Amino acid sequence: MNVRPFVAVALVLLNACGPQRFHPNPPGPEPAYVAQHPGLHVGAPVAARWQDGKWYFGHITDVDGERYAIDYADGDKGTVGPGEILPIAPPSQIVIGARVMAVWKGATMYPGTVIQVTGGKARVQWDDGDLPLDVPFDQIAVMQATPAPTAAPAAAVGLAAGTRVAAKWKDGHYWYGTIGEVANDGYVIHYADGDVLKVAPANVIPVAAPGSLNVGDHVMAVWKGAKMYPGRITRIDASTATVQWDDGDTPLDVPLNQIAKL
Repeated sequence: MNVRPFVAVALVLLNACGPQRFHPNPPGPEPAYVAQHPGLHVGAPVAARWQDGKWYFGHITDVDGERYAIDYADGDKGTVGPGEILPIAPPSQIVIGARVMAVWKGATMYPGTVIQVTGGKARVQWDDGDLPLDVPFDQIAVMQATPAPTAAPAAAVGLAAGTRVAAKWKDGHYWYGTIGEVANDGYVIHYADGDVLKVAPANVIPVAAPGSLNVGDHVMAVWKGAKMYPGRITRIDASTATVQWDDGDTPLDVPLNQIAKL
């Protein structure tokens, strides 16, 4: 984030448009905080979008209606509007299961879920599968204070052999595969990269049925190869859906038969 042409930054400030949004909805749950939220005032620490679509730590330096001038922690400046800013949360809101936007390293912030709270810090499990990190409370913005609903166990759906699925591997990531065999205690998954593993029903999500996907759906989709990541659908046609990844990576058109609904 630190290396940006001066001219580009100047144009952003001149046009008062601030960081540009990748799509109408931010990654993960839609932030509940909007313009005039009491936590959004001059001097308040915040998570705010930059023009690359990612989120960064900063402070509000001015409020003009529904526009907020931001001094980012790496020295950049910009202006954002509703949906592009979240106040740093009070400690009472940082609880296990909360969906958050937290500082990873430097000023960059990524979405994740709080899995432990201790000593003024929260351990965040990142949506992209990176190693959990203990983040100070004053570097965390809450997107959703209560745990997000989880997918129903695959066993309740009665999945059959041959069903395409998103299934966890030993590394904790989801990978694309097909059910090869139905066992009493799980499914034998034949992963698209050639691996085979028996997986518990709670760690298997069936690929969405034809016609069941819609813009705005939170999904697990194939990124490249066989690995799958969470994101949100921003466009859909007869054969593909554009997925805006929760970690802020460049959106990608994914075949509909490689997407599981969360």
